Amino acid sequence: MAEITHKVTLSTTEQNNYTNMIRVRQADDQTQVFDVKIIENGQVKAFTGLRPFFCLMAQKITGQGVSEEPVKEFDGSKGTLKHTLSANAFQMVGRNEAYFSFRKELSTGEWVEQYSTRSFYYTVEKSIYTEPFKDSNYWFTFKELYRLFNQYIEDGKASWEDFVDQNRDIIEAIDPGGDILTELIDSRKNSFDNKFSSLSERLETMDKTLGMISFTFDGAFAEDKVSKSIFDEYGFVCNFAPPTDWINIFNGVEFYKQAQREGYGIEAFTRTHKDMTSYDPNVDERIIEREIISSAEIYEQMGIATTGFVSPNSQIATQYEKYVINNYDYAINGVGVQDNSMRAVQDPLINDRYHLVRMSLTYNTIESIKAAIDKTVREKKFLLFYDHKTGSSETGNVTEDKLRVILDYIKVNYTDKKKVQVSRVSDIIQAKYGIFLDGNYKSISKQSLNLAPPIGKIGEAGLIPYYDYWGYGTHGSTTTQDTCLYDYMKQAIVLNLKNSKQAENRSIQMCLDLSKYKGDQRPHSIYFSLPIWMSSLSLNAEITMDCRFYDTDGKMIGVTKVNQLPVTDERLILGAEVGIPRDNRNFCWAHIYIRVKNSKYNTGQIFLQQPSVKVDDSSYTGEPATDYSVNSLEFSEFNITMDRRFQWLNVETQYDGLDLNGRQHFDVKLGSSEIITKIAGLYEFRLESWASLLNEVTTLNASYYIEVRINENNIDEANKNHRFSFLKQNFSTNGQVGGQTSMLVPLKSGDKVRLAVFKNATGGTLKSSKKTYLTIQKIANY
Repeated sequence: MAEITHKVTLSTTEQNNYTNMIRVRQADDQTQVFDVKIIENGQVKAFTGLRPFFCLMAQKITGQGVSEEPVKEFDGSKGTLKHTLSANAFQMVGRNEAYFSFRKELSTGEWVEQYSTRSFYYTVEKSIYTEPFKDSNYWFTFKELYRLFNQYIEDGKASWEDFVDQNRDIIEAIDPGGDILTELIDSRKNSFDNKFSSLSERLETMDKTLGMISFTFDGAFAEDKVSKSIFDEYGFVCNFAPPTDWINIFNGVEFYKQAQREGYGIEAFTRTHKDMTSYDPNVDERIIEREIISSAEIYEQMGIATTGFVSPNSQIATQYEKYVINNYDYAINGVGVQDNSMRAVQDPLINDRYHLVRMSLTYNTIESIKAAIDKTVREKKFLLFYDHKTGSSETGNVTEDKLRVILDYIKVNYTDKKKVQVSRVSDIIQAKYGIFLDGNYKSISKQSLNLAPPIGKIGEAGLIPYYDYWGYGTHGSTTTQDTCLYDYMKQAIVLNLKNSKQAENRSIQMCLDLSKYKGDQRPHSIYFSLPIWMSSLSLNAEITMDCRFYDTDGKMIGVTKVNQLPVTDERLILGAEVGIPRDNRNFCWAHIYIRVKNSKYNTGQIFLQQPSVKVDDSSYTGEPATDYSVNSLEFSEFNITMDRRFQWLNVETQYDGLDLNGRQHFDVKLGSSEIITKIAGLYEFRLESWASLLNEVTTLNASYYIEVRINENNIDEANKNHRFSFLKQNFSTNGQVGGQTSMLVPLKSGDKVRLAVFKNATGGTLKSSKKTYLTIQKIANY
């Protein structure tokens, strides 16, 4: 029989294993082989004297149990093994989680695990020949079965038969119908049908049951990193609930994936934080349905597991609850407790799991919070806290000091004494409601408005500000809507690309009121996120985002452009931050364009789903994002000298060094500006950069941008597909522009990556105003 071999490198230490996308077909059992090399800290890991087992995790979706099989072909001295997949490994269609366990056999015949690899994933595709098995499949070795059988004989059967024989007359006299014996046996099970070996064990377990507390930070804010760092200090975990379409604005997908790997919870929180607290008969209910359901579906595509739902503003209308109940295992869908702390202490016998209540860390005093914690511990119930931007100066956010006081109180008085558990919400649901959650990660939510108009409201682009609809037209002027439609089922604006003249420079546009920021010298930014994909008929289309700033007279005083990745038929979420000009000009509003570019030979359709646009204080700390730098290359703290029109960033002097994960993905060619890709993938380039115009001269079209050059050495501006662009017109003295942007770039093995810097500042001096930070991060296979 022909074999198909999948070469895999698995680590016992690194967060990520080094695997390509593995796809197998149901019914192809006994033909698919995992050829595995085991490493530890980057070096081959020998496992001489141990037996490897292939372990497939349980799947709640199918009701199947775990599958465990001994590996037959291995060389422990070389740290290699080959495992042929049996029918067990093909039970679940879709994404499967597995790992290899290395065990030692005791003299009793029992296998004891010594260590294991980190989890890896493979996808099972449907077959016309098979259906998933319905039963659980735990494989034992014959020795293990024989040992368990003998143990049963010795410990159970003989003693029970002796007891019955010796006491038969007494038993029949006291309990002729067997009712008492049946009742006694039933009393060894609790209300969740968990069985105990004796009644005393069950009572003892009840005595040991602890109260449980969980914290959630919602909204996908940059301060999620602050929250995580504090919980790391205390050895606790919390939950994050980022709106799906905002997840790439601040921290990037990988931050939340990494947090989940470390045991933190992630919960679904709608797509765009849509307010659903009251029923609106004028809103198509399909919009609400997609907001709720697709949030978890998209997370799953990103590799993030969710089982619970968080309702925006703490609750949703009763008419919409059916979409939550039919698609999630629980929901934070009660109220945000800000007045009576005791209402937040919940009991599974009273509070149903689809109307859980949460308690604000900000709007309750420390005394009332401590009282709620004490009650939770005393009555062994559960308590859910929530907040948003830890440490932010904005109103409505918990301070770092207050959060530490609360965590100190819990740790010193309770967790150190094993009197309470600080857990994910999913752990609480499983423990208190007796429900098994396969996804195992959870959280809560509220706050932060999306300033973008609803995607279904389309009008004609105008020359005066319009704030309540998306204008459609040719970039910079008005036109008809003959190629722009709204698709209710896809919840997207559809741009029809019939020919080059209709497609090129087509855009949807919105206006953003910035009047309250006039004269404000503090740093502010516009945060932007857009889900986008296109039909398979379209090729080479590219989407850019332009943000133009205007004063009260309608005069344009600045532009920032962000050129993103060419659009593909795979759904991407593109995110960017644009710095609002901080000079003293009287700017009043911004005009945001989402524009089709480079589509001269296209036919087909581009789909734009609900964008998210927010304005906020810039919270960038001035330090590189090291807390989630898995598989990353960091160019931290390099200066962009703007004394010439073009320059390459020199790798030898500009990078801090590659860690083990970085060396897995890139080769550095010192003395040049090149890094060479070793592992193909979709990489995120995340940049933080600011520039100022100096001298007492006003100049037109002052600009600078950083460009990712793939396999290109020409010193020109021909390649603009992968460009971080910062552009401002009419710089005033000491004017400043910049921000944080991210870009997704597909790289093949062997691709040479160079970073180029261009600048134009006729009549003035354009200089970097602070250090620039760049992180290159592999986020997916490609």
